[in-house]
Amino acid sequence: MRRFLALFPLLLGLAWAQVRFLPTPGLAGVPGDYLTLSLRVEGTGSVRFRLFPPEGWQALSQERQAVLEGKEETLSFTLRVPPLAAGTQGKALVVAYEGEKEVARAEVALKVLPLIQVALSAPATLEASLGGPFEFPVYVSNRSNQKEEFLLQAEAAMFQVFLNPAGLSLAPGETGVVRVLVNPQGEISAGYRFLKTCTYAPWG
Repeated sequence: MRRFLALFPLLLGLAWAQVRFLPTPGLAGVPGDYLTLSLRVEGTGSVRFRLFPPEGWQALSQERQAVLEGKEETLSFTLRVPPLAAGTQGKALVVAYEGEKEVARAEVALKVLPLIQVALSAPATLEASLGGPFEFPVYVSNRSNQKEEFLLQAEAAMFQVFLNPAGLSLAPGETGVVRVLVNPQGEISAGYRFLKTCTYAPWG
């Protein structure tokens, strides 16, 4: 009986060593990206692999079945980066099972990268009286996953254009308003149409 008890831990250790994950580098992407999580694994026998993504991350499929034959194999999962703040980190857990028994596990670091997006909107058509300046609003929406500062510029032929303010600092999802003052230059007749161009760029 003593010999049996002495051998049991050794046999248990050998069973756990039948499946082994090799080191896997971390993954990073911007919200909306699809990332391929590839893991190298060694072992023998029929093995079921299950992926447990971190909160917010979506996996297209969470299970893989493989028959390992003693050589290195690669299994892959696809993850979609969630709309989380830039710099958010998590870990994907992959567990290997023989039947219902866990025999190995691996963790892979995941990180959300900065995504810079902005939307500008303004009245589609503007009408103004002759002889004086007029103004209208431009709405700036920060659709990035981090706080951003934006610098705006505007121009129009035969008009002076002033922006107030010329720059905005916006949190993710925040919308700010810029007042655009347009001052005609020279002789402008009734019915004159003009095109105003407004552009933006990250500030700083």
